Amino acid sequence: MRTDEEIQLSPEDRVRLEKLVAARMTPQKHVWQAQIVLLSAEGLGTAQIMRRTGRSKPTVWRWQARFAAEGVDGLLRDKTRPPGKQPLAASVIRQVVTKTTTEKPPAATHWTARAMAKAVVIAVSFVQKIWQAHGLKPHQVRCSIPSHQTPPGKAYLKVSIKTEQLQPHRASVAWSDSSWFRALSSSAAAGTPRAAA
Repeated sequence: MRTDEEIQLSPEDRVRLEKLVAARMTPQKHVWQAQIVLLSAEGLGTAQIMRRTGRSKPTVWRWQARFAAEGVDGLLRDKTRPPGKQPLAASVIRQVVTKTTTEKPPAATHWTARAMAKAVVIAVSFVQKIWQAHGLKPHQVRCSIPSHQTPPGKAYLKVSIKTEQLQPHRASVAWSDSSWFRALSSSAAAGTPRAAA
């Protein structure tokens, strides 16, 4: 079982820690760290320090040990630590972009973030970030207008239609000829395609 840490404070350190506790602009984490050290120097046990500061036993022990090793400056400086997630390699990013733009997933019309994450073996959130950074929207597919709806003598256009909205009775198409657009929109609203006048 661990025994309570005995801390000896020099007068300068005590004054500095008391100023930290009293100052209104001191970050709260520095305040309670200083309180832990001051209470330890007064000879209070770990249980009493825990009650007064509202911190756990490992936290009290951590800051007592940090002060013993590094002094007041050790309390005020955060230790460096590696980032939580490693950044993706450029080759993985390139693979996601290439697959999204050139390949179709098996048994599907377009890539979903989950399907791509499974294919490339990365997290779904990484796929979403890559797509957003490159302006990719695989849920929007390029599709052609069926030939029975092509107006006679008009240029054959390709339009972007969201697959969620790709319902025959609601699909509307933009053509350069406004009369054809009106005819197609009204026929789509009615539910049956009809020829333009």
